[in-house]
Amino acid sequence: ARSVLEPYWDVENQIWGQMSPGLKQIADQIDGLDPTQSKQMLFQYPQIVWARKQIALYRKYLKATNPEIAQSLNMFYRY
Repeated sequence: ARSVLEPYWDVENQIWGQMSPGLKQIADQIDGLDPTQSKQMLFQYPQIVWARKQIALYRKYLKATNPEIAQSLNMFYRY
């Protein structure tokens, strides 16, 4: 299952790799904030919102087009 899901999990690294190096760190910091602060910070960094959306869209695409990925996610993570 690990090798089957590798492309699914690598999506995040691929997308963040295309962005400015510090944005991933800022995104991680935003995750630790309360919802109000998080929303304010994300408003200041639309690139983070874009990156997260791209990650979600591509992962959804992989699930839809690769039955092995969909099955493994369902079996191990109930996604």
